Amino acid sequence: MLTDPTQRPGEPVTAGLATGPGAGPEAMGGYDPRLAETQKMKKWIPFLQPVANDPETPESVKILYRYLVGS
Repeated sequence: MLTDPTQRPGEPVTAGLATGPGAGPEAMGGYDPRLAETQKMKKWIPFLQPVANDPETPESVKILYRYLVGS
């Protein structure tokens, strides 16, 4: 729970982040959860293509589509 005492009293809350005290992202051993998620989402590219080509589609959706196609 958020209000429970910390399980890691000697570790800064910013551990794992690129800024702040504590070890940075390198401490995660190269694990990037975005890579696994991107691979799972690639099966949806054929369904997203017509949506991405629609002029009414928000730019954020188009950016996501281009990211998936390019990865």
